[in-house]
Amino acid sequence: QRCLAVRVLPDRVLVFPVAAGASWQQEAGPAVFQRGGLAFHEDVEQSPGLGTPFALGAHSPLRLHHIQDIAFLHGYHQPTAVCLGQSKPAYGGCLNEANQCTSSVLVFMLDLTDRSPHLIWAMHRLPHDIFQIVPLLPPLGGMLALCSNAVIYMKEHAASFCQTLNLCAGLGEELTKLKGVEVKDETKLEIVLSGCAASALSPTTILFSIQPSGRLYLAHLVLESFDIVADIVWTSPGTAVPASGICTL
Repeated sequence: QRCLAVRVLPDRVLVFPVAAGASWQQEAGPAVFQRGGLAFHEDVEQSPGLGTPFALGAHSPLRLHHIQDIAFLHGYHQPTAVCLGQSKPAYGGCLNEANQCTSSVLVFMLDLTDRSPHLIWAMHRLPHDIFQIVPLLPPLGGMLALCSNAVIYMKEHAASFCQTLNLCAGLGEELTKLKGVEVKDETKLEIVLSGCAASALSPTTILFSIQPSGRLYLAHLVLESFDIVADIVWTSPGTAVPASGICTL
C-alpha cells in the first residue's frame, strides 16, 4: 500500500491512495516525448495513479489546534506518518507559562481501506518552537525534531534525547520540562536552526543549510547500537548560497 499526503491548510491534510496496480513510471502521454513521471490529468487515456483523497483534520481526528509538518517514517510495513502540530496557539517571543510546551508529535498508521488514521505512539508537551520533522533513513528509522535552538531525537522503543545548540536554548524552562528526555549541552556550537533546510544524506548523516549565512553543517549520528542513536556530532564543510529547501535522490 502506498499513498501521498499533502498539507493543504493549517488544519487539514489530504491523503491520496495510490490506485492498486497503478504505476507512476508510465509514459506521460502523447504530448510528452520522454518516459517517467505521473501522467497528465488532462489525458483521459493515461491514469494519474492516484485514488480519491480523504481528509485528516487537525481538530478531528488528530485533536490538534493546527498542523505544522507531516512526513512519512521508514521502518513500518504500512504507510506510517508523523504529524507535528500545536495543541493550542503559541506566540513567538512570548515565554510565559501558557505559551510553553504546546507542540505534539503524533505517529499514526494510515488505513487506506477504512480511510482513517490509527495512533501508534505520541509525544506531547514538546517545545513550542519545533518547526520541522526530519525522518531518518533505514535501518535507523525514527526522526529528528528541529527547534530554533535545539534538536530532539525520537523513536518508538528507544530513548529520546535533546541536544541544545546555542545559549538561547536556556531561555525559559521548556527543555527542563521534557519528561524522559535527556538534555545534552552543546551550546558551544552556537548553531541557530531557525529557517534552515535539512535532508538526510545517509542513515547517519543529515545535511543542514543555515539561514541567513548559508553555512552548511553535517550532523553525524553516533550509534549506540545498529538502529539506536546515542549522540550527534556536528561538522561544517563550508558555506554556500542559503537554501530554502534540500532534496536528495
